[in-house]
Amino acid sequence: MAAGDAVVKGTDDFTEQPKQTRWQRGRGWETLREWQGPLDESQINTVTAAADAAGAEEIAVVRGWPTVITAAIPSGPAEDVDTEWSLEPYDLNKSLASHGVFNESGNSPIEMATIEAELKKGNADTVDYNARWSRTYLNDYAKLRGQGVDEYLSHAFVLRGTAVYERDAAFQADYQLVSASQGKIITWDEIGVPDDALIVRPWVHMYVSSLWTLPIKGGSNPGWADVYFDEWMVKPPAIRFVKQGRVRKRQLVREYIGAVAWSATLYNGGKGVP
Repeated sequence: MAAGDAVVKGTDDFTEQPKQTRWQRGRGWETLREWQGPLDESQINTVTAAADAAGAEEIAVVRGWPTVITAAIPSGPAEDVDTEWSLEPYDLNKSLASHGVFNESGNSPIEMATIEAELKKGNADTVDYNARWSRTYLNDYAKLRGQGVDEYLSHAFVLRGTAVYERDAAFQADYQLVSASQGKIITWDEIGVPDDALIVRPWVHMYVSSLWTLPIKGGSNPGWADVYFDEWMVKPPAIRFVKQGRVRKRQLVREYIGAVAWSATLYNGGKGVP
């Protein structure tokens, strides 16, 4: 019987129908193959085994007269499904002594420690620290500490990329890539956020001391400026299985913690001092 001929009740073998092609987001191009034939379990098993061997990712059997077997076989590259990017801010409480206004050129930890010691003795209100050390903001530091202020509020960001994979090979490749970088500090450009995610590199408005060399978006140095978050720590990836219809798919969640600068001493790839 020639391919494409009608199959009627009583036909002794399966006939393949004309092939079709389709494209689906996340799956790429596929060839759709269809066979029609008798209600014969042995022949059904033979055809489905051949479709599986050809790399079919979906096989459906509708038993009847005729019995119809369909298979979807990948014929082109696949994409990740529903890759989502998010940039989420969170509050960050930082030590008061780390604020930029108290770290102008020439300040030292010894001066801060001296103020702390005199606060404990109750003498801080009678001392002009600016005059003593020719500084600008040390009196303000002493007053804030005297009022019980030991932290100030700033913020940071977490960048999160979530991808669902149709193909195990694509998942394994990305998983290995992220795992190899975990714990390291990389730049925003190295992350590779796609343009269509519509997420731009974030920044923070902060006081920059003249001791710092930072990627400034706008403002002055020293002084108040908008400073980019250009150093990002790669967190270990999270793996999940998600169900879409009747199919379970792999999900890979990548997270990056942003900072103006990570310590070069404490973190691999950081450029902060020390």
